[in-house]
Amino acid sequence: RMVCQHRMTTAIQSQIKAYLDGFYELVDVDHIAIFTARELELLISGLPDIDVFDLKKNTDYVGWKATENEIEWFWNIMMSLSRNEKATFL
Repeated sequence: RMVCQHRMTTAIQSQIKAYLDGFYELVDVDHIAIFTARELELLISGLPDIDVFDLKKNTDYVGWKATENEIEWFWNIMMSLSRNEKATFL
């Protein structure tokens, strides 16, 4: 865990600072302070396009079988969700 934290923060601290400095030149900190991290991500990146068929194909079941009713119901529901609902669920 400490190695991961080091690689994702400490080791790239100067790059993170440069990114934030440039970002804050474009967008005032006070203007983005009203958003949560999730809201800001949606504003910057938009809604993700979740491929439910790919997700289903690459799901490993532990203690369940793909053919069980509950699993089939789950995937039917996932396929019926809107893009926003899928993003919220995941």
